[in-house]
Amino acid sequence: MLSRRGKVALYATIVAIFLFLFGIFGADRWFGAEQALGYDQNIAHPNIVELAAQVYNAKFNPDLTAEQIGWMKQGAIEEDTPTRWLNHFYDPVNDRGLLFNNFRYQSSKKWAQDPFNQQNFSMGDNSWQKAFLYYYKANAKDAFITLGHTLHLIADASVPAHTRDDPHPTGDSYEQFVKNNWEKLVPEIKKLSQFQKVDSLDGAFDSVAKFSNGNFYSDDTIDIDSYKYPSVADLFDQYQTIGKGYYKFKVNKNLSNSLVCRDPRINTWQDVLKNKFDDFVCLVDDDTVLTSYSQNLLPKAVGYTAGVIRLFIEQAESEEVHDKVPLIYINPKGMWDTVVAGLVNKAKDIWDKIKGTGGESVGAEALGELSSPGIVSLPPPPRPLLGQEGESQPLPPAPSPVSKPQVAPQPTSLPTQPSAPNPVVEPIVAPATVPVSPVVPITPIVNNPPPTIYYGGGGGGGSSPPSAVIPTEATGGSEVEESLNDNFTTTPETTSSTPDTSTTTTVIPSEVEGSLNDTTSTPDISTTTPDTTTSTPETSTSTPDTPTTTPDTTTTTPSVSTTTDSGTTITSTPESPPPPVPVADIIINEIAWAGTDSGHANNEWLELYNTTDEPVTFAWTGTDRWLLRSNGVNFSIISSKTKNLTIPARGYYLLERTNDDTVKAVAADAVFSLFGGLNNAGALVELVAPSGEVVDSVDASAGWFAGGGDEYRSLERLSEYASSSDPNNWQNNQGPRYLPRTANGGKIYGSPKSDNSRGLALFGNQDEDEVILTASNSPYLLSGYTVKAGKKLIIDSGAVIKSNDFVSNFKIYGEFIVNATNTPAVLTSGRDQSFESDILNELIGDYDAGLPLAKDWQGIMFYPGSISNINGLDMRYAGYEFKEPGSGMWDPKVSKAIWVQDIDLTISSSTFSLNGDTTIYGDNANLDISNSDFSSGVLAIDADDGSLAVSGGKISEFSSANGPIEANDIWLVITGVTFENNATDAVYVNAPHITTAITWSTGAQFNLNSLTIDDGAVLTIEAGVEVRLAKYADITVYGELIVNGTAEAPVKFLPISSGQNWGNLKFMSASGTLNNVLLTEGNLSTTEDQAGNGTIIVSDSNVTLNNVQVLDSRSPSNAIQINSGEVRIADSILGHNSKPSFETAGIKMLSGELWLDNVLFQNLDYGLRATGINPWYPYHLENTSAENYVNVNKQVSPMEWAPVEG
Repeated sequence: MLSRRGKVALYATIVAIFLFLFGIFGADRWFGAEQALGYDQNIAHPNIVELAAQVYNAKFNPDLTAEQIGWMKQGAIEEDTPTRWLNHFYDPVNDRGLLFNNFRYQSSKKWAQDPFNQQNFSMGDNSWQKAFLYYYKANAKDAFITLGHTLHLIADASVPAHTRDDPHPTGDSYEQFVKNNWEKLVPEIKKLSQFQKVDSLDGAFDSVAKFSNGNFYSDDTIDIDSYKYPSVADLFDQYQTIGKGYYKFKVNKNLSNSLVCRDPRINTWQDVLKNKFDDFVCLVDDDTVLTSYSQNLLPKAVGYTAGVIRLFIEQAESEEVHDKVPLIYINPKGMWDTVVAGLVNKAKDIWDKIKGTGGESVGAEALGELSSPGIVSLPPPPRPLLGQEGESQPLPPAPSPVSKPQVAPQPTSLPTQPSAPNPVVEPIVAPATVPVSPVVPITPIVNNPPPTIYYGGGGGGGSSPPSAVIPTEATGGSEVEESLNDNFTTTPETTSSTPDTSTTTTVIPSEVEGSLNDTTSTPDISTTTPDTTTSTPETSTSTPDTPTTTPDTTTTTPSVSTTTDSGTTITSTPESPPPPVPVADIIINEIAWAGTDSGHANNEWLELYNTTDEPVTFAWTGTDRWLLRSNGVNFSIISSKTKNLTIPARGYYLLERTNDDTVKAVAADAVFSLFGGLNNAGALVELVAPSGEVVDSVDASAGWFAGGGDEYRSLERLSEYASSSDPNNWQNNQGPRYLPRTANGGKIYGSPKSDNSRGLALFGNQDEDEVILTASNSPYLLSGYTVKAGKKLIIDSGAVIKSNDFVSNFKIYGEFIVNATNTPAVLTSGRDQSFESDILNELIGDYDAGLPLAKDWQGIMFYPGSISNINGLDMRYAGYEFKEPGSGMWDPKVSKAIWVQDIDLTISSSTFSLNGDTTIYGDNANLDISNSDFSSGVLAIDADDGSLAVSGGKISEFSSANGPIEANDIWLVITGVTFENNATDAVYVNAPHITTAITWSTGAQFNLNSLTIDDGAVLTIEAGVEVRLAKYADITVYGELIVNGTAEAPVKFLPISSGQNWGNLKFMSASGTLNNVLLTEGNLSTTEDQAGNGTIIVSDSNVTLNNVQVLDSRSPSNAIQINSGEVRIADSILGHNSKPSFETAGIKMLSGELWLDNVLFQNLDYGLRATGINPWYPYHLENTSAENYVNVNKQVSPMEWAPVEG
């Protein structure tokens, strides 16, 4: 049989033969039909599915995953494969499909549910029933692709041309309008789309089709006899002025006054006055009308598409058996139609080019995101028969261990860009003869703090003693007997039946519900083992750190020296205790006595383990056969279904009851039948060698030690060295693994063919009140794990959580606590092999071998209402891109390793390295981060609104030109942070408002895009702070500004980029005190008013400047402009380093009062300049002479303006 790729090659060959003839003789006939495809297959159809999935996810849990949505979008595209679209019409009035070329095709309502007719067309059977069959076979991928075919038909039912029997060979105006304007339409569609509950697929088709048929026209069905509605009697005139035009529309009074069509004869108000049109003339092809159509029809398509998705999932979960589907997916007629499909696509490409209408279409392989351009020339070949197991993709991939590389990965460094040097500003001329205090030159700040040691973290092991188990009652599953095969035998020692009750051991909460579809990106369920032991049943018990493989028992025995009375020293080595010995070479390691779920309580399984370093081969038949028995009744091994007779060294052997589907995705080594199954009340289970010796025996005849419960958990052995019948040597299964699945695709709460204590999978919703992740059970495997509101997840010291795939993440609605006070807790990539433990270094999940990289997994998302406190976290290699909650369809994905919204988050003593673009993003969050190190990325912290406090720690190797910390519309407190090897060692603050008393600490650099100090607020800037401002950026003070620079560590106000002037420092009914400050390259104002020209502008304020330099203001300019208020300046420099070409002044005074004491004016046209007429406002001079004016044309202007005495 040809493979899928082989079929594609065959079809392509046939297409090449027939292409020329078809392109010449059949173009108009076929392409005319194809114009009525419905919504565009590459734009509207996949995006309607995307929007419907968003509507679904907003209402139901678990969310549809990106992968599942991509599959549905793929199916929605494939459904328009020629010539399937001939069956995409449904006239609900006459219950019929399309009439084309004198042939009536099947209606889309019937086509969707007719697998036998679909065989006759390209792509074969992709019916509603086939989707259920794929799902039942646990083939999630093909189930959702096939569902996408039906979703396409639901959307087409919202197109009037498809419900009013209008093939419209030249194309339908509404469909083309949606295709060409999709991006503009999306925002309104999203607002209007609501979930529509669907009780049946027929009902969904009827609801959508009747709505579009009865309320809207298509281009060729305006007021025709075939359809009673929309009735002309229900339409009324509405006139609208749009731009310069005046138009007449027909409005449907039965549908919220939606526009139905436009009278093309009315385009101006004069047309209304000149003509009286009594006849009905109307057209649909008008942008305003079609916008109204889209706002009514597309939300209906989206809402019902979401409803059909929900209907499918609900019915699939109920395991209803739907109508039979054919054994083959396509018949010879359908194969020929596939050839025709190829011909149509190829010839259409040529025809479009000839007619100038060619356009690119989208392939189905790029559908995890919105459709992107590609070329589809042949239809995708049909999916294989259900029996071909290779196509089944129901579940996440299995972890595949690989050899550990010899060199542990080290964090890489991003190339750094040197920071711009700080300008050196010296006075050009110092006064020599005037007895005044000298002006202190301001020199560059050199700050080379000692480097902070990077703490890379790790993941310690640690062990816990076996914990006491506490029996409590639990119910077991009902038993269904299977027929016995010829190998069934019993031993003479049979036991009487016991009541169908059972006991189990509750060591962790067990209220977790299974989920429908488990993929690597769908949140599912996990249970984990707390790191504490108590005597109450409600409290979790830690799993002992005892692997099921033999530990390293090599020991070094110390020598003992003794000295006799005579002085002779005798050295002896005491006899060391023998190493522990397993109870048997082959042991019973795990028993799933309760089955796998409520529908499969008889799906029992059992696992053996080889404790030796050699493989063991045995037989289940013949004279040398081994036996397994329960209460004296032999397991009957089914020879025809037994695949393996060898247990690998240190390996597992899985026996499944009835068939190999008992545990899906993990191959059974042998299949057995057992009359009555494992008794839920308890049993004696024995493994017997051919000699008759009982090799291992689990005596739980008084009641199972653990297992069962709501999740049908297995009974797991803790140690190969402890007694098999010791209740303390067994535990409840601690949580599902990624790979094993029940017969219907649900999670198995067991660890078939894997370690009983480690490798617990974190996926799905946490339903337990509290879950604790510990070092002893590490590593944990993270996929998509959701901590629901009211639940708590605690990560203890030394715990290691490794990602399973790129979309692995935590979603936190409840409480997330990292309490790693001793050894850091590690969140890292599945391919991180930097640990000392081989167990922790195993390659996990869906990754290629190699070193871990940034963006290997997504990260942590904190939603409003969640609670978190993080202490001692080592987070690595996160930051995989995702769509932010609330983002639009066209918004790009973002890389934000920790995403926080509307909560308080405290982080301390933690390390973050190589976590994608942005390590921590806060949206209206209050972030408090202390003593934590960040390395590598674009931004360490990005905060919008809320608050941000950062103290201690080191931030290094970030590439943002604005600096590694960015705060938008907030202010931040930053103290004692070391910046090292960043592109810019600074903090960038965008348009914040300071509303309280804030202090900027010594040694920090701030890049600003503007700043406002509100009335009543105080900003204090300590010595050594450097403030860099963007082009045009202003600092506006309504409260108080205090700058405490020193001669050794002045405060600087500089442009971010030299040569690009910043704006103004404005005092507006405010107060300010500036000591030892340099302000350079300011006065690039966005205003041209007289009162807004100066690097420092004072209006109705009291300002004092001591040892301040205001240099190189943009000219024509003033260093300082006083509009009103009182200004005192002492020991300062105003002017330029070299005289500019345009007019400049040191101080321009419109009103107010001024005091000057030893102020140097240099390289200016005017020293002091007044405006207006006499009397001018007063100014006072002290310690000032002609030597204070260097290269200044006019010391004072006007000359009559004299200082005030005293």
